[in-house]
Amino acid sequence: MIKKLAIVFGVLLIAASAFAAFTRSGNLVNDDTNNLVWTRSPARELPWAEMETYAGTLDPVGLWRLPTRAELLSTVVSTNSPQIDSAFAIGHSPSNWSLWTSEEVTEGDYSLSARAYFVFFSDGRAYTTNKRSYHAALIVRGDGYLLDSTGAYLRDSVGLYLQGGA
Repeated sequence: MIKKLAIVFGVLLIAASAFAAFTRSGNLVNDDTNNLVWTRSPARELPWAEMETYAGTLDPVGLWRLPTRAELLSTVVSTNSPQIDSAFAIGHSPSNWSLWTSEEVTEGDYSLSARAYFVFFSDGRAYTTNKRSYHAALIVRGDGYLLDSTGAYLRDSVGLYLQGGA
């Protein structure tokens, strides 16, 4: 049953990544398909808990966070090396190719507090590791705020931030 679910999940991720539309906007990347905004370059390497805290400090108008496994896997482009959409700039150093997700390991013999998932962009797959390991991260927000071509948040005439789809 678990293998069947994993296969279905994998097929859905491949389908989602095939339709993702990423556009660079300054130091950010808009994901028009999933209504997300990403940092274009990864944050420095930190242990998982410190990375979650760091992501929460990038907060001009909404909450930044670590991406889910599915969100991060949607950036995979298997024909690229590293295997990530070209709108992102994760560099050519293999140390930047492994990026944290927000997901902790909850199944198997591993303690919830001990392991988390990361995506390794050398092969475009998700793995687990000890949360004390150091990995970089692309930070994401899913609130749909609109960005102009410079990466600035768009505001209406009274200074309120505009949300996509509103």
